[in-house]
Amino acid sequence: MAEDSTKFELIYFIYGKYALLLKEALNRLTAKISTADQETLQVTSFSLLENDMDEIMVSLETLSFFSGQRLIIIGDILEIKKADQKRLLDYIGNPNPQTVLVVTTSLDGKDAPKKLKQNQIFKACSISSVAQVHEYKLKGGTSSWAKKRFASRDKTIDDDVLDFLLARVGDNLNRLENEIAKISDAAGKDIKEIDKTMVEHVAAAAFEAEVFDLIGTVIDRNAEMALAQLSTILMRDSAFGRIFSLLERQFRLLLLTKTKGKGMRGQNLAKVLGVSPGQTYYLEKQSRLFTLPQLKAALMSLVKIDHARKNSSTSPKLLLEKTIVDLCGR
Repeated sequence: MAEDSTKFELIYFIYGKYALLLKEALNRLTAKISTADQETLQVTSFSLLENDMDEIMVSLETLSFFSGQRLIIIGDILEIKKADQKRLLDYIGNPNPQTVLVVTTSLDGKDAPKKLKQNQIFKACSISSVAQVHEYKLKGGTSSWAKKRFASRDKTIDDDVLDFLLARVGDNLNRLENEIAKISDAAGKDIKEIDKTMVEHVAAAAFEAEVFDLIGTVIDRNAEMALAQLSTILMRDSAFGRIFSLLERQFRLLLLTKTKGKGMRGQNLAKVLGVSPGQTYYLEKQSRLFTLPQLKAALMSLVKIDHARKNSSTSPKLLLEKTIVDLCGR
């Protein structure tokens, strides 16, 4: 995509592995069209996972009563139904001159590249004279991208420290961007070089947040999603002991909410439990999903399985997965 050009096409097909890069490309394109257009730019976003084709086509084909360009974004194009393909293909052959259409897809999943090559919309945009197709990918890899992100915040980071961060955060750019922002903010304006201590502090907080989300899924009784979340956590950090500890702590807090904190709310409950007032909202809500015997049984089960983890040859991963399934079934 010739982003430095003042001219823009009527159709763009943008794709790539990283959703953050696609979002940034959309922001740049929106800004370019807004600059070229003297009127207020109307931007409408659709997803083929959420919107039907009738709604999308009406928006594409409607002529504006006002001057100026419109920008319509269609996401998740790989999910298009065969019955809807022809309508969008016909539009690509004769687009609305008042509308810039941007079709996007994130290549998330092993089958995504194959599905992209077979996608009729992708093929049509590739040969259309009024369309541009562009893949957004990392130049130089995740490490190079992360260093530039730190540099944009006037920070430097050593290769070893960066490797430590990536090992714990992974290559999800949205999450990595959030962690870079937290680390840079924590360092302050005067500290320019990020060291391992700063990263360890933020990485520990991020780990606890992930485990907290896992616990929320367990409490919602969604075993399949909970096991998927657990797998993601363990890919980056095989901290079995910390996970057991956080699970036990959360269920202990739920038990205390139902016993010592019965009838209490807000600041009063926070004082009794020794947690922040924000946490009490979730603890009070989650504790209502369990009976007192269920919470006591869950805690006893956690203690027994943690003991087995420390004193048996059984894989800690298998024990933890069994714990998750058992807790979801309570």
